[in-house]
Amino acid sequence: MLLNIDAAKIKQIRLWRYMILVVADGMSRFVSYAEIPSILGVAPPTVKDFHSLAQALAQAKN
Repeated sequence: MLLNIDAAKIKQIRLWRYMILVVADGMSRFVSYAEIPSILGVAPPTVKDFHSLAQALAQAKN
């Protein structure tokens, strides 16, 4: 992962128009979309992708 954070430690991810806030155990970080490298040839995320991410994060908390 770009932030070198274990996915199990991530408590929350908030998305805004130009920024992402990642909150994990012992840290929080704002990330600009410009800092995330693009992946050519990959379709943009869908609502289903975000739902799957939310489920994975909820399971990681338990």
